[in-house]
Amino acid sequence: MKRLTKQEIHEKNIENIENAVLDLMQENDTCKVSISQICERAGVSRQTFYKFYQDFDDVFTKAQFNRSNKLFVSIIQYIKENDAYGFAYNLLKVVKDNKNLARLFFDKNDFSTLDSAEKFYDQLNIPEIRLRKYEKEYYIGAFNGVIRRWIQNDCEDSIEELAQFLAEMIS
Repeated sequence: MKRLTKQEIHEKNIENIENAVLDLMQENDTCKVSISQICERAGVSRQTFYKFYQDFDDVFTKAQFNRSNKLFVSIIQYIKENDAYGFAYNLLKVVKDNKNLARLFFDKNDFSTLDSAEKFYDQLNIPEIRLRKYEKEYYIGAFNGVIRRWIQNDCEDSIEELAQFLAEMIS
């Protein structure tokens, strides 16, 4: 069996810690997750935790950003293929599967202005596909507004119905 390099061990520890914090927040439906709980779930010591993160807010912010980045990178293929329904469906499925975390995300991030939403999406380094500047702002505002309202309504409408609605709005 191949022995892991120091870098691979670091990357695995980071992945385990970030998964632990997000999983614990999802399970507990609360922000009251301790560093000890995170370390226990991740299988790392507190010393290892503090090697990578300053505190809970630091790990939550980084975990949230990394999970969001993975989400958008994975579904960007649908946009490239102009499959608006596929894009919307996959986005909504991830939101619903992580409803508590998504609720925290949309509560913590103020997307009431397009500038703040655009800054968030720009951090994801998603390449411009076919959207011009104003189209991009329109879609960011529309998607965030629809998703926020859907979460507030406890995701009561089906993913299929909402994805179809969003696909029609994009087309």
